[in-house]
Amino acid sequence: MRITIRDKCSTNASSLFIQSTYRISRHFAMLFSNSTFATFPLDFGFDRPTVRMLSQPQHHSNEHMNHRALSVLVFCILAFPMAFKFTFTREHTPNDRPLLDSSIYISGFFRPIVSIFNTVYFVLSPKTILLYCTIAHGKPTPSRMDLVNETVHLVQGKEYINRLWRHSFGSRALSLHVYLFKHWFAMPQKIIDKYLADDSGSGPKPHPLSSVETQNRTDRLSHSVFKDVLSGSDTASLCQRYVLRLCKALDQSDISMSWTSQPDLVDFVRGALTLANTEALWGTHLTETSDFCGDLTEFFQDTRKYTYQLPRWLIPKAFARRDRLLSDLHRWQSFATGVDGHVAPWEDSKYNDGKWGSKRLRKWQADFLEMDDADAAGLASVHLTFAWAVNVSLGPAAFWAVQEIFRDPTLLERVRSRLPRAQSAADVTSLLSQAQTREEICADPLLQSIYTEILRLRVCAFVVRRFPHDSVDLHGWRVPRDQICLVSTHIAHMHGDEWNTDGGKEPLNRFWANRFLVLKTDTDTKLAPPATSKLCPEDPWKFSLRGLEGVWIPFGGGPRACPGRHLAKHHMLVTMAAMVMLFDIDIAASDRPLRASHANHGLGTLLPVGKVPFSIRRRV
Repeated sequence: MRITIRDKCSTNASSLFIQSTYRISRHFAMLFSNSTFATFPLDFGFDRPTVRMLSQPQHHSNEHMNHRALSVLVFCILAFPMAFKFTFTREHTPNDRPLLDSSIYISGFFRPIVSIFNTVYFVLSPKTILLYCTIAHGKPTPSRMDLVNETVHLVQGKEYINRLWRHSFGSRALSLHVYLFKHWFAMPQKIIDKYLADDSGSGPKPHPLSSVETQNRTDRLSHSVFKDVLSGSDTASLCQRYVLRLCKALDQSDISMSWTSQPDLVDFVRGALTLANTEALWGTHLTETSDFCGDLTEFFQDTRKYTYQLPRWLIPKAFARRDRLLSDLHRWQSFATGVDGHVAPWEDSKYNDGKWGSKRLRKWQADFLEMDDADAAGLASVHLTFAWAVNVSLGPAAFWAVQEIFRDPTLLERVRSRLPRAQSAADVTSLLSQAQTREEICADPLLQSIYTEILRLRVCAFVVRRFPHDSVDLHGWRVPRDQICLVSTHIAHMHGDEWNTDGGKEPLNRFWANRFLVLKTDTDTKLAPPATSKLCPEDPWKFSLRGLEGVWIPFGGGPRACPGRHLAKHHMLVTMAAMVMLFDIDIAASDRPLRASHANHGLGTLLPVGKVPFSIRRRV
C-alpha cells in the first residue's frame, strides 16, 4: 500500500513532517507493547513524498500485525490534526482574516487535541514545528500555536518583528524566565513570586497601571544588572580585564612550538573564554577558591536534564554540580562584602575589581538585597543565572568562528593580514591590551562580517515577549493582552530574500565570510556600507547591516535587546584575534563541514555534533 501526501509546502518540509510524525507514532506504539515493533520503511521521493508500507508475508503472527495496526492508527491520529493545522497555516494569504485573531483557527473538539500534539512536537522537535507553522509561501509569516497551557503567537517576518520591537518597552518575558529560574537555577519560590507579581516593566518609571513598590521591581532589577554591568561606565575596565585574563589563559595552556593533538576544539576555546569572562566580571577570588568555571561548563550541558524535571536521584551529578556553583557564589557574596571581618565592600576607594569583580555588579547586588524577602540564596541563584547568560552562547560562537577561519587557508591568510604582527606572546598581550588596537579590530569589515555570519548561522534563540496591559497590533495581526509572542532567530536567519547570497551561489545554510561585505564603490545596494577598515586601508570592501533590521536578530531587538551585545562582539573578536596571532591549528576532517546539534534549539548558540579533534602549535 502506498500513501501519497501532497501539499502546497515544499517537498523537504513535507518529508520532515512525515518523518517526525512517523517517529513519534513508533514511540507511542512501543509504549503499549513489550515485543518487537513492526518496521515500516519510509520512501521519500524527490518530487513526491510518500510513506510506503511494504506488504508482509502471510505467516506473520496476529500479535505482529496488531503492532502494525496500532502504529498505523497512532500515525493517523497524529497526522490528521497536525496536517490540518499546517495546511491552514500555509494556505492563508495576506488578505485573509488575521490569523493571530482568528476564531475559526481550530475550535471545538480538535483544539485540545491539537494543543497536546503541538506541545509534544514543540518539546521533541521545536525547530520542525516552528518551521511548519511560520513559513507560508516560502516567506516567514506570523501564526499561532496552541499549547496545553499557553497560546503562543509566533511572530516572523521582517515588518512584523520590527513592529514587535517597537512595542517591546512595555513587555516582559516572565513565562520562560520563571520556568528557568525555578528548574534550572533553583531560585527560591518567594523570589519567583516577586517576579510573577511585577508588572511594572523594565523602564526607569513603572507602568501607570502597576502598583508594584519600587524595591520590588524585579524586572527593572534584572534588566539593570545586564545594562549597567555589560554596557555601563565599567565596560572599558571590564574589556581590559578580559583581555589580560584571556591572554594569560592561552599563554599558560600546555601548547608548545611542536604540533600536539587535542581532543576537542570546543572545550579549548570555550574553556579559555569562560575563565577570562568570569574573572573579568566576578574577579579572580571566585575561580581561585573553586573549580567554578569547570562546573559552569558542565552545567551548560545539564540544563536539558533540568528542563525535563528529572528527580535528583536520577541525575545526582547534575544536582551536585549546581549545588557547588550556588555554594561557591554564596561564599563569594559573603566573603567579598565585608562579612566575617573581610574588607572588600564595593564602595571602598581601595576596591580591587580584578580580585573582587565589577563594582557595578556589587552595586546591583546591594540593590537586590533591598527587595522584600530577598536573601543570600536568592541572590546566588540570580548570580548563577547571570553567569550562564554571559557565557553559554559566547564560547560556542567563538569556537565556530575560530574553526571556520582555520579550516580555510585563504580566509586565514586574509584575517592574519589584517592583524598586527607579534614576535612573542607578550607582544600579543601588549597589542591587545591597547584600546585603540581593539577598536580597530572590532571595526574591521572582514572580521565583523565573519562575526555577523557566525551569529546568523549558529545562534538559535527564542525571543519571548508578553504584554501584560495592552493588546498589540502588528500590521493588522493582533496579539491579545497577556499572551506570549515568540520570535525564532533561526527562522529569521535562514529564510527571506533580504539576505546577500551572491545570486544564489552562497546559500543561507552555509557559512560565507563575505556575506555582509559590499564594495566601497557600490552605492546602489540595500547593504549600504557604514564601516571601513583602518587595519587594511586598501581593502575595497565595506561592512554593512543596512536592510537587515528585523532579520539579523541574534540579540533580539528594541528596548529589550540584549544589553551585552557590544561586549559580546568585543570578546568574540578579541578571542578570534588572539587565537590567530598565537596559534596554528589543524582541524581533523576539515574537508567535511561540521554539523550543528539542535539539542538545545532555542537557547542560544548551537554546539557541533560530537567532539572536534584538532592539532595545535604556537606561532610565537
